[in-house]
Amino acid sequence: RSPDGRWVSEVGERAEGLAGVSDSIVSDMVALGMPEHKMQVLRNGVDLERFKPLPDRAQLRAQWGMHRFTAVSVGSLIPRKCHEVTIRALARLPDVDLVIAGEGPERERLMALSRELGLQARVRLLGSVPHDQLVGLYNAADVSVLASFHEGLANALLEAIACGVPLIATNVDGAPEVLDDPRAGVMVPVGDAGAIARALHAMRLSAPSRAEVRASAERFDWAATTDA
Repeated sequence: RSPDGRWVSEVGERAEGLAGVSDSIVSDMVALGMPEHKMQVLRNGVDLERFKPLPDRAQLRAQWGMHRFTAVSVGSLIPRKCHEVTIRALARLPDVDLVIAGEGPERERLMALSRELGLQARVRLLGSVPHDQLVGLYNAADVSVLASFHEGLANALLEAIACGVPLIATNVDGAPEVLDDPRAGVMVPVGDAGAIARALHAMRLSAPSRAEVRASAERFDWAATTDA
């Protein structure tokens, strides 16, 4: 857009309708000069037939090499995802493991941080995981963590809860619209490794049931979004 937002507002005026994937994104669009009366929130959805709780978690955990309480974080290895904050949280929890599914330019830095903190045996960078394998990865994990400082409405949040896996996510953008249902998990401040560590400890002691978490995901069925 131009510095004064002219192009954005002009496109907004010409459009017959405008959509954002979360309330926060719609607010951002209005702030850029787009007309609020044309706005509609059309949230991202999740394929509830593909992403669902699976039987035999013991077999899945063995397949993914999970032997202790394990957090999964799905997202590119880029600064916005703040994987380093989750890694730092693990330094406060001697009996928790972390697996990260994603690839990107931060790989070497994250590996170096894991070594620096003595966590190389408990932090695994899986690289890019095919989308059709994520359902097994989510089901094997005990909790899903998304520490990003900015997201629209992340698919990783919806896919995790559709599989019955509780969330720990930063209080940004679309996350509060998922975690307004306490069955889905808990929110933490951006950049706060201590808060993530405390949330992981609490989840280990008492997590919502997989059935409860799954129920919180059913309002995000793709059918409702595509109909809208």
